[in-house]
Amino acid sequence: MRVNITEDEREYLLSIISTEHRKLIKKLENVRQRKKTVYYKCKKEQEEKLKLLDKLIESNYNLTNEELFIRLEVSKATFYKKYSIKAKELKKIYKSQSIFK
Repeated sequence: MRVNITEDEREYLLSIISTEHRKLIKKLENVRQRKKTVYYKCKKEQEEKLKLLDKLIESNYNLTNEELFIRLEVSKATFYKKYSIKAKELKKIYKSQSIFK
């Protein structure tokens, strides 16, 4: 069984485990740190989608979220995870700048 723990959790576990549990201590000490990576292609695609989102909302701030994630060609879950907060902010900005309210 694999368990993902943070560095702080690892340090805490090492501090409360008695010295009798040598195998467990050895395993905890040998846990390697994994780097969090974001691939360049993914980052580039997300930036392009954000630019497209900006253009879509600038042209029509009354678009619903459903219309936006269809036009962005992303799934509903991805839209709400990555783009919904930005869309909400942009809608508010462009609504305040519009002539006809």
